[in-house]
Amino acid sequence: MGQCLSPLSSRRKSDLIVLPPPTLQVIGTGASGPIRLIQRRCNGEKFVLKILLDGATARREVELQFLACQHAHIVPVVDVYQNLFRDCRCLFVIMEYMSGGQLFERIKTKHLHITEREVLRIVRDLGSAIAYIHSLGIVHRDIKPENIMYSKSGVLKLTDFGFAAIEKESHQATSHTSPYSTPTEIVERFRYYKSRDLWSLGIVMYFLLCGYPPYCCAQETDFSEAMQQKILTGEYLFPTKEWENISLQAKSLLRRLLTVDPERCLTADELMSDVWIVRCSSALDTPLCTADLLNDEKNFDLLDAMRGQLTGIRAINKQIEIKPLDEATNAILQRRCKIKKADAGSTSITPSSTIPPSPTPCIPSD
Repeated sequence: MGQCLSPLSSRRKSDLIVLPPPTLQVIGTGASGPIRLIQRRCNGEKFVLKILLDGATARREVELQFLACQHAHIVPVVDVYQNLFRDCRCLFVIMEYMSGGQLFERIKTKHLHITEREVLRIVRDLGSAIAYIHSLGIVHRDIKPENIMYSKSGVLKLTDFGFAAIEKESHQATSHTSPYSTPTEIVERFRYYKSRDLWSLGIVMYFLLCGYPPYCCAQETDFSEAMQQKILTGEYLFPTKEWENISLQAKSLLRRLLTVDPERCLTADELMSDVWIVRCSSALDTPLCTADLLNDEKNFDLLDAMRGQLTGIRAINKQIEIKPLDEATNAILQRRCKIKKADAGSTSITPSSTIPPSPTPCIPSD
């Protein structure tokens, strides 16, 4: 029997969802696991389901998103259920299905030639959501295009609170940056501040306006000490070709966003009162080249570079254990290995471990 943890709903548990046979359709992956598509039994309305192993980390994620989702531009949590399957206690987190897709995928698939005015609306909506969660003391810490979604009606919403945290007073108390601090030390402290969300928004805004990330270097693919130094010193440009038709107000806001010095960082409230946001009528309607660059296969590495910059701030100095290739269970990697072995004259591949089947969750019942 499923136990409903959310006070949002008074529905009978047996009427909430039905799982499509034979398995749940995985439609995406969040910070804490795959996202599956489900539907309401009585009318077929679609939702998404995230299954989390019950524990302190999972409950923190659910609690923070539940607190935050009262805002119009944050994906709402519809219900949370506690279930047992395979002797594991799990949380079933049911959220709105954002059928409009991810931000950049929406631009790519629709071949939208967005304008500066449309970028302003995106930044304003995200800024509003960030200002709200910051007022609750919550730092999202994972703002990136994959976590910026659209509903069926075209409303932009922020999702995935898997890395979210409460900004602690201890971090505010140590906000002073020593002139002898290394880039790594400064960026490490910056990871815990609300201003980190604004910096990430600045990266997304820059990419939306020109089609490539601000700290773009062909020789650097990882979040190196040199890359951190560029971020700290603001070593980015506004090349004429892509930026000559972008307003001075937009560039000014970007300069305020793209700083990691806690003493100079922009706050969410300051963002929402910035002249570019407030005087939206001054934003230009000239089509940008972003969609063309996103759809050019030669530029796919630019998206990877941006993801590296956004995740590098979060994951800096974290030790990651990498499995040997022959022990990996990634389905895409296994398929590639199989093709390579077939090309070399081998007819089959036997991975050292198999991919576990997706669990079939219990349906809440009376």
